[in-house]
Amino acid sequence: MKQIYNVKGTVTPSCASSQIIYAMYISEDYERLHFYFKYTPKDLEDKKTSELLIKESLLKYSIIPNVTEEVNWEKYMPLKNHLTLSFDDSEKFRGATHRHDSELHLVLSENEASPGLIPDKNKSGLWKITISTHAIVSEECSYQLEVFGEA
Repeated sequence: MKQIYNVKGTVTPSCASSQIIYAMYISEDYERLHFYFKYTPKDLEDKKTSELLIKESLLKYSIIPNVTEEVNWEKYMPLKNHLTLSFDDSEKFRGATHRHDSELHLVLSENEASPGLIPDKNKSGLWKITISTHAIVSEECSYQLEVFGEA
């Protein structure tokens, strides 16, 4: 396998509900592409921050008129960071993986694709990988994306 792309980054709560798009040029057709993606931390460990975020959300999104100390906010723990991937080859959309796993190994080939992805030939050209930041609850969340090609 040949490494085609490797990128690392860090996001903060201000990046929540946004997208990061990486464009990579694949110089040859590959039989199989392997995508490795991981991010950390998955869970928010800070209990005070969790309490604050949960109570703010309950006030904002629920019919509870006033969140008091009696609310069982702990039942919503742990809060989790949530990043997902979607893929476009040089011609079309190749799928998305909106799972809650913080570590993924995804495969794309003409005859096989990981769940959520569309099997097809992996043609050379400009590919785009989109990281969607659905929720960032920790002060920082670091990620790494690696792409490998198999002839």
